[in-house]
Amino acid sequence: MHPLLFILGLIVLLLLIGIYNGYSAYSTAYSTAYEGFASKDLDPAFLKSYNQFISFYNGFMPNWEKVVMTSMSLDAPPPAALTEPSQTSSAAHVPPTQDAMNAYIKHLSKTKNTTFPPVTDPLPNEIDRSSFEEIKAMIPTDIKPYLNALTWTNKNIAESHASLAKLKGEGFDNPAICPAVVQCMDAQKAQSDQDFLKEQKVLTAVLDKFNTSTALKQLMKDNAALVKKTKDVQNQAQSGELLNSMAKSNEPTITYSLPPGANALADLQSSDPATYQEYKTNYAPLFGMKQQFDQINRNLR
Repeated sequence: MHPLLFILGLIVLLLLIGIYNGYSAYSTAYSTAYEGFASKDLDPAFLKSYNQFISFYNGFMPNWEKVVMTSMSLDAPPPAALTEPSQTSSAAHVPPTQDAMNAYIKHLSKTKNTTFPPVTDPLPNEIDRSSFEEIKAMIPTDIKPYLNALTWTNKNIAESHASLAKLKGEGFDNPAICPAVVQCMDAQKAQSDQDFLKEQKVLTAVLDKFNTSTALKQLMKDNAALVKKTKDVQNQAQSGELLNSMAKSNEPTITYSLPPGANALADLQSSDPATYQEYKTNYAPLFGMKQQFDQINRNLR
């Protein structure tokens, strides 16, 4: 296979899977102590579940955003072709807005006949009574879209690696409210706190759907392994190791040579500098095009 085609294929591979920097497996987050804060207004069991949940959610979301942006770029129509050598592309890459990404996700969900989660801002690391209701509204209640997103992402990564390989050959313990605290409150405040505790229990049950999901943990683990494999491929490509491994295949070696006239400009510059300068000055567009063709021929060889 020609090296140019290989490089183009590798670029498509890396565009498809993305390179996820700073990605942590869910199992690692599981074992890492969360440096949050405790509030006497919040149930400790809820705080534990919330902290555990955001270690997943705030790690998943930026990477899901990259997957969506990559998919959007691959589905976008190709840029208009340049018609003259002197033309340059002036289009600057502008990242899509969150609204644009979520509109694309709706389209993608319909196309794939499934449901994917929207792109959102990260959840706050800290939560207290005053922010509880606002944060509560931001927390997803359905785990299925997230399972779908990870399954789809992992499938695409695995298929990309397989294509490259062909080139080579809910539990909650309800704690009792501290009697001393209850005795210090009047009946209205005690009832308010009990109601608030119930709200936390309901939300804890929602969070634990994510926290206790073995399917989610396994998908995150698989994703981390695939991402590591992708980084290894990128490192091999940058070092030239991957290209060298392609050359060891059983396919016959193809030798490329320059076509007739490929060195005409270089020969003219050596043999007749005056004529070379005349062509360069008086026929700049054609001269530039010829230089580009010569460079392409040298690169392909």
